[in-house]
Amino acid sequence: MAGVGRYRSRDTSWPAPVETLVERFKGKVSRQARIPNRKGRLNGMKIRNDRGIATRFRKGHRLAALALMAVGTVTVASCSSSKTTGSAAATSASTGGASTTSAPTSAAAGTSAATTSTPATSAAAGSSAATGSAPAGGKHYTIRYSTVLPATDPESKTADYFAQQLEKLSNGQITVQVYYSSQLGTVQDQVNNTKAGTIQMIGVDYSYISPFDPSVSAFLLPYLFTTKQQAYDMEAGPLGASLSQDVIDKAGLRGVGWLEFGWRDVANNKRPLTDPAAFNGLKIRVTPSSIGAQTASAFGATPVTMDISEVYTSLKQGVLNGVDTTLTTIVSSQFQNVAKYVTDLQYQYDMGAMFINNKFFESLPSDLQADVNTAAQAAQVFNRNAQNTAQAAAAAAVKTSGAQLITLTDAQKAVFKKASQPVYAKIAALSPQAKQWVDQLSAISGG
Repeated sequence: MAGVGRYRSRDTSWPAPVETLVERFKGKVSRQARIPNRKGRLNGMKIRNDRGIATRFRKGHRLAALALMAVGTVTVASCSSSKTTGSAAATSASTGGASTTSAPTSAAAGTSAATTSTPATSAAAGSSAATGSAPAGGKHYTIRYSTVLPATDPESKTADYFAQQLEKLSNGQITVQVYYSSQLGTVQDQVNNTKAGTIQMIGVDYSYISPFDPSVSAFLLPYLFTTKQQAYDMEAGPLGASLSQDVIDKAGLRGVGWLEFGWRDVANNKRPLTDPAAFNGLKIRVTPSSIGAQTASAFGATPVTMDISEVYTSLKQGVLNGVDTTLTTIVSSQFQNVAKYVTDLQYQYDMGAMFINNKFFESLPSDLQADVNTAAQAAQVFNRNAQNTAQAAAAAAVKTSGAQLITLTDAQKAVFKKASQPVYAKIAALSPQAKQWVDQLSAISGG
């Protein structure tokens, strides 16, 4: 949205209460937002609430500016009575994340988004961790860290933990602003913007890296791993190092810590999925990687690529029949309320990483690079523990919601694994690198 960063609100009297508006709309702005016209207003703005329900404001630039604030383009301070036009987040995006000034005060939160010593909820940015100004003579850096899922999900909690650790390690020299629930756009847009450097970090699974590096799909093959420990060992070994370097080379993204999203399952609103034949005729949302579509097709379903933020409404309206995701995401996104059959398929270990723009990382002094790595390793441990706890809680939540949790036997899983075997050959055919990885992964995992 060219020019939006220069948008100045002409209205200095904000509607009250601002906090209520922020809480209601959560900054989920659709891509239908218009560039400001000559009068400085934003018309045609569509804002989505937590469940994707859209409300259009054809006029009323104050609400439009509020929505832009929530996605980090402007802040409340930049549209308040002070009429300042910049923000620390916006400035860091245009200067590679470095800033020598402290962040402006947020009118909505009542304080700066970068003045607390622990991750604190912020109406505009989700959460941040920083002590404000950098040590004497030190340069201050701001990291915008985007997460895909709600603040209650282990992925987002891991981002908060990383922010807290990095603030402590850097002695306040690095501020981390965490944006939850895809506030900064669709998941793929967020990944693209992290690659471009307008966002500094994102926590996401490898399916969203595959558009830049299709060979990474080898690590997402169905039934590749039977235990989490197999995946952990792979990540810590030469294959994990090879994958990480390949993503730096192809996408310009450095994985500073591994993320675990859990085992991928399928929730649908039609029937239990106890064998591949049950998938016939179902429209299942998959991630944008080719492997997601190929696996769904191998099971007999019709794959539909859709951003995760649109799934709840699509399930409710019947646009989709089901969604392929993890059990914790099903619960944190409340999909079990609109898809009553949750099959614990466990067909894929959903592996991701805390990705940082590599150019931004390399622009940091060596001591701060070390702080980022150390904080990420601590967050990796936190993430695995949080996922184990959350997965057990999610299974209980599905049952108490009235939805049906279907657990497959080993014999039933074997049928699904056999049905998915053609996917291995398709992924291996993508490139020599993909074939090498498929062969190596199959050998160490027994896949």
